[in-house]
Amino acid sequence: MIEIFPGGPDDLMEIVALHQASFETPWDHKAFGELLAMPGSFLLVARRAPSENIMGFVLFRIAADEAEIITIAVDPAHRGQRIGEALVAGAVAQARAFGASKLILEVAEDNVAAIGLYERMGFSTAGRRPAYYERKVGRVAAHIMALALGQA
Repeated sequence: MIEIFPGGPDDLMEIVALHQASFETPWDHKAFGELLAMPGSFLLVARRAPSENIMGFVLFRIAADEAEIITIAVDPAHRGQRIGEALVAGAVAQARAFGASKLILEVAEDNVAAIGLYERMGFSTAGRRPAYYERKVGRVAAHIMALALGQA
């Protein structure tokens, strides 16, 4: 069974490795450290137990009444197990608890699986950023997606 736990600086090595396995232009330890140190930033990690390896993570921040998923990744070996859904649900719950009325994110338009997940969870496309993500060959647009949180 997958559980969602709060993450922290001790998890950075695993987070960086997961990001490298998931993205063509991954972030390094310094970038993650700076993001985690920002006020209102939260890290949630998916594990089978507190002492086991991280299977996925979501890094998000809350400012005033808006929350933003900064990045999310699931270990390629564990995809298809609803880990991404559990992580997004954890971010939604925490954002609601802190009074956010909206959760936003950006996703590459060629990431069909992630877009499908977000749509199933109630997100809708709110905009588009042309040529936003760098790829080995060219660039691809980002969809800006939003979810109205309301009160649970």
